[in-house]
Amino acid sequence: MSNLSKVTTWADILHDLMGLAAGAMLLALGLTTHRHGGSVGWVIAGAAALISTSLWVARRRHVRRRKTTPSP
Repeated sequence: MSNLSKVTTWADILHDLMGLAAGAMLLALGLTTHRHGGSVGWVIAGAAALISTSLWVARRRHVRRRKTTPSP
C-alpha cells in the first residue's frame, strides 16, 4: 500500500467523522435551544441531520467494501 493510498484512506475516515461530529453538534445545539424555551424543531432537525449523516457514511462504507478488485 503506497503512502498516497494510506493518506487518502485516513482522509476519508476523517471526512466521515467530521460529518458525524457536525450532526452531533447540531443535535446538541437543538437540545440546548429547546431546554431554554426554543422550538422542538431544532431537536428534530439535529436528530435528522445526525441520522442522515450516519446513514450516508454507512452507505459509502458498504459500497466501498462491495467493490471487487478487477482481475487481470
